[in-house]
Amino acid sequence: MSCTSYFEAAQLNEVRQTLQEANAALEAYQQREAVFQSENQLRVKAQETVKQLQARVAQLEKDVAQRDEALVDMAQELGKSKLRVSTLAQFKATAQQEAWVDDTTVDNCQLCNSAFNLVNRKVRHLPEAEFGCQARRLHRALVHRHLAL
Repeated sequence: MSCTSYFEAAQLNEVRQTLQEANAALEAYQQREAVFQSENQLRVKAQETVKQLQARVAQLEKDVAQRDEALVDMAQELGKSKLRVSTLAQFKATAQQEAWVDDTTVDNCQLCNSAFNLVNRKVRHLPEAEFGCQARRLHRALVHRHLAL
C-alpha cells in the first residue's frame, strides 16, 4: 500500500467513525425527541383533564349551593311546621282542659263549692265551660265589665 492510499484509508476510517458517532448522536437525539413528544402529549392530556375537572368542580359547587339553599328553605319550613304543631298542641291542651262538663255530674259550684238547690241555681259559664252559682256569675260579670273599662 502506498502512502496516499494508507492516508486515504485512515481518513476514510476517521470519516466512518465520525459518521457512526453522528448516527449514534442522531439516534440518541431522536429517542430524546420521542420521549419529549410523548411527555408533551401527556402534559396536554393532563391540562385537558385539569380543565374538565375544574369545570366539574364548578358544577358541583353550584349544585352544593343550590342544595344548601334548598336545605335552608326546608329548615325554615320545618321551623314553621314545628311552630304550627306547637300551636296545635297548645290548642289541643287548652281544648282538653276546657272540655264541656256534663251538668248531671256537677252538684256544687266549681267556684265557691256551695251546693246547688232551688234557690242557688246551676249556671254554666261559657268562656270557661264551668258550672257556678248565680251569685258567682253576677260577681264575674261585674269583674269582667270593670276590667273592660
